Amino acid sequence: MTTIRLLALLTFALATADKPLLAQSGDSVPVVTTQVIERTVTAKRTYVANLYPNRRAVVGSAVEGRVEQFPAKAGLSVSVRQPLAELRTRAMGIQRDGAIAELQLRQHELEELVNGSLPEEILLAEAQFSAARADLRYAQSRFERAERLFKDSVGFSQEEYEAAQAAAQRAQAILQQAENQLQLIRNGPRPERISQAKAKVEVQRQTIESIEDRLEKFTVRAPFNGYVARELTETGAWLRQGESVAEVVEIDPIKAIVNVPESNIAVIRVGMKCPLSLEAYPDRTFAGQVALIVPEGDLQSRSFPVHIQLENPRVDERHVLLPGMTARVSLPTRETQTVLLVPKDALILAGANARVIKISEGKAFPVNVRKGSSYGGLIEVHGEPADQLQSGDVIVVRGNERLRPNQAVVVRSTIDADSLMEDSFAYDNDA
Repeated sequence: MTTIRLLALLTFALATADKPLLAQSGDSVPVVTTQVIERTVTAKRTYVANLYPNRRAVVGSAVEGRVEQFPAKAGLSVSVRQPLAELRTRAMGIQRDGAIAELQLRQHELEELVNGSLPEEILLAEAQFSAARADLRYAQSRFERAERLFKDSVGFSQEEYEAAQAAAQRAQAILQQAENQLQLIRNGPRPERISQAKAKVEVQRQTIESIEDRLEKFTVRAPFNGYVARELTETGAWLRQGESVAEVVEIDPIKAIVNVPESNIAVIRVGMKCPLSLEAYPDRTFAGQVALIVPEGDLQSRSFPVHIQLENPRVDERHVLLPGMTARVSLPTRETQTVLLVPKDALILAGANARVIKISEGKAFPVNVRKGSSYGGLIEVHGEPADQLQSGDVIVVRGNERLRPNQAVVVRSTIDADSLMEDSFAYDNDA
């Protein structure tokens, strides 16, 4: 892309020049120039990475039972808590219904105690108390008459006297009992009985909750939003507790894992943004962000796994990025530094050596340079010696191959070097 841009700028410069780039009168040569720029950059290296699900879970059954329904087919899109398998629950359902009926009974008993005695019960107890009091008066009057007759010795036997006395005592006890019963009915149930009834209700509620919790385990659900990657059971199969049902993967977001050498791991930071390209989409670049640096490296390769997270929303009912795809990711290889940059076409290469043509007072002066990293359409250079090339120096981009030292030149157009720099990262060799 940068080379095309540079060619377009050069074509524009040539097309707008008054004359073609041919030798003019005398020895002056028409050239296209630019300025050496100084920028703060970070060198970058391209690594090969693989895409993996952001999360992966093999979902198992928490209980034992027979599979009645198994909607989790491979490739199915699932949301969190969506059923993957349904186990037979008829026996548990019967047990739950019985526990619910028992709870209703306990609640009615508690309600009866809380509401207290009915008005009719109080009236009945009052009537019984009145009857007992009347019986006591009658028994006492009989006993008093028997006592007088017995003392007067008028034919009243000892046995008859004692029978009248016992009847009066019995009537007194019945009256006391009726009075106590009336007081109990008026006061209502004791607080202890109400507390006991409340405890029984709560115990039954806990019993139902335990049954429902176990019943819920008979439905195996998706742990997060994602896709069913593998089917691990089928309808009619008997599942043991802990046996696998399906494998679910989350691919939005998705992650790329790249192994970074220990020589470069020091400059990698969590949260750092980095571009990725994929073989499946050669014309696109995807934005990634470093999410995790595994703190343990491989002893043989001396590299550390770096996890890079990418957003992967659905487009036209599908996800663009899929686990298993190969990606190339650019990561920094050194700390930020300030360097001199020139367009790549400004270099004159001769084997391992390179030079640029600097213009001073209308004449050409070759300057030997040492190449560095590439930055889009620009390349890092170091003058040899260093003071021979400075920021702002004018150098030749077009027409530099045929120039001789001290040869006069005429500038036909100028290129803005900043327009050739795609970003602030350099691209060294591929990993």
